[in-house]
Amino acid sequence: MASDLERLAREVTAALPSLDLESRAVGLAVYRLLAAGTAATPAAIAANSKMPAPHVAALLTSLPTASLERGEVTAFLGLQREPGQHQITCSAPRRGAWCAWDTLFLPALVGTPARVESRCPVSGTLVRMVVDPRDGVREVSPAGTVLSFLDRPAPYSGAVQAEFCRWIHFLAGDAEAEAWINANASGNEPPPMVALSLAEGVELGRRTNAMIFGASR
Repeated sequence: MASDLERLAREVTAALPSLDLESRAVGLAVYRLLAAGTAATPAAIAANSKMPAPHVAALLTSLPTASLERGEVTAFLGLQREPGQHQITCSAPRRGAWCAWDTLFLPALVGTPARVESRCPVSGTLVRMVVDPRDGVREVSPAGTVLSFLDRPAPYSGAVQAEFCRWIHFLAGDAEAEAWINANASGNEPPPMVALSLAEGVELGRRTNAMIFGASR
């Protein structure tokens, strides 16, 4: 599966919005602040990224996928302030992830273990796990949980959640994964889906983190 993960990582990286070096630094600072429960204001982002606050404020107006309220970033590329279907808790109150896979790669970017909760869209089963930046996934319930993923992600056109995230879930087992993929396989959308193990999802996240953010393990 390693070769397929490398292909997927490259395709996901190509499909998502590209970030220059300054946008990477700002995006990583936003992730850290949101995960820690700190308001992601231009001043806080500047302090975290060691960039001038006026420059950060200007960058935020064009940061892809970022949502701002009164100048504060409330969501960015997979992580949002308000809890949702996929919930992730680092050292702060619960936050929302845009899709199940986000919860597998975000802990490595913020450097903090995370408790994750989601629901299988087929059975309604509550899925729980801990995702560690170094050791990967542990304390998984149900034990057979897998991850649905798009096999051929479409290029980003401004709606990551609608075009990408809505298909990517934790499924309580192989039967649920098969049912989810089969139920969504008709018509022209989504692109073909595959089921990944949680370990494969973490490894895919490691590779895309390196490609998008220049982040090492």
